[in-house]
Amino acid sequence: MQASPLAAILAAATGAGTDRAGRVEVQPDCSLPGHPEVFAIGDMIRLNDLPGVAQPAIQEGTYVGRLIRARLAGKAGTAPFAYRDKGSMATIGHLSAVTDSFGMKFTGVTGYTMWGFVHVLYLIGWGNRVAAVFNWARALTFAKNRPHRPSRGRRQGLAAARGARRIPEDP
Repeated sequence: MQASPLAAILAAATGAGTDRAGRVEVQPDCSLPGHPEVFAIGDMIRLNDLPGVAQPAIQEGTYVGRLIRARLAGKAGTAPFAYRDKGSMATIGHLSAVTDSFGMKFTGVTGYTMWGFVHVLYLIGWGNRVAAVFNWARALTFAKNRPHRPSRGRRQGLAAARGARRIPEDP
């Protein structure tokens, strides 16, 4: 995985270093070295060995927004960015997910429900939230017990998996 090309451009323009993944190294307040007016956040930065996932990026964005507001108001001396690990969640199939948050672990439908709630919570705007819930409800109502389908037909997929040998017809 490589960081966005923008990270390399920012590093070259400001003299900041990059790591082997191409992430630009930032100061503890997410600013670029020697340029306190330029901020970078998310998976394009290297800061305290944080993972390049959504949760640090969301927290960095909130932090930098508050920092800019404080600077515009003439306030100085803001504390450096501090990440708060809220856990991990991932969907692993139809109505199934794994969650590990605040020392509690859940799987299956319970994990999926928790993942869905958090997903909707972090969507921007009520319209997007309502649309997501509506689409999920519609899919669950009209597509009950409908398995996920591969992009290729069953026979084509099996043939490719068996080295393109002919698969006998079903009786």
